[in-house]
Amino acid sequence: DLDDSGQIDPSELATLLATLDLKMDEPTFFSYVKLVFNQVDTNFSFGISFDEFLVLYQTVLAQQTPGVRNKVRKKPSTMKDLRAAEESLHDAFDRYDVDRSGALDPEELKLLFKELGYPDRDGDNFDGFIVSEFAKADKDSDGRVTFQEFLEYTNS
Repeated sequence: DLDDSGQIDPSELATLLATLDLKMDEPTFFSYVKLVFNQVDTNFSFGISFDEFLVLYQTVLAQQTPGVRNKVRKKPSTMKDLRAAEESLHDAFDRYDVDRSGALDPEELKLLFKELGYPDRDGDNFDGFIVSEFAKADKDSDGRVTFQEFLEYTNS
């Protein structure tokens, strides 16, 4: 609440979300800010109250890996945290590899991103994201994303 109004307005939310270093272009980022703002401002006051902010913060933090949560808490990450994060990604990956091919097709990847809590930047059920980002993740251009490709993509 940069202006001490007692609420967070859209520009303040944009400033806050920018600190998360979300990998998206500027127009997509501002669409995402608008989407988040509208979802969080549950009383339609055109501002996010402290209670609404707490819900947002807890939701965002709960979706982060142990390493990110530790960073927020100013605690060092351990190898255990890193292994837990990779195991969590692998478990989710395996659940969505419906055909057990060892790789995800675009529809399987979309479901995985939803489960992992990735932001639906465009509010289109990840359709635009899959179109724009699938080729980046699919390093060998075979129309599928292996776990190794997925790890490289999520860590880039």
